[in-house]
Amino acid sequence: MNRRSSQTLLVVREARLAWIFMGPALAVLLLIATGPLLATLWESFHDHDLRLPWLGRPFVGLTNYQEAATDPRFQEALGHTLAFTLLTVSLELTLGLALALAL
Repeated sequence: MNRRSSQTLLVVREARLAWIFMGPALAVLLLIATGPLLATLWESFHDHDLRLPWLGRPFVGLTNYQEAATDPRFQEALGHTLAFTLLTVSLELTLGLALALAL
């Protein structure tokens, strides 16, 4: 075996070992990140009435999303959120760039 192939084999072994060591941590991060997201998505397809818990939580599909899309309060809140996001991101980016240039 020549020198190049032995170096390549060493790099492959080190990469495999790195993935073996990182695997459990990445699996835990994936579960922590996607578990609540998937649970929230599942719950969004059900109807919850906290005043009448004995009715259960029937499946309603996309009805909750249709109601949110046509609700004027939701649209107003979405507009405020977008305006706040655009304002704060542009302000933080401008101030961060100014500080970076000053340094």
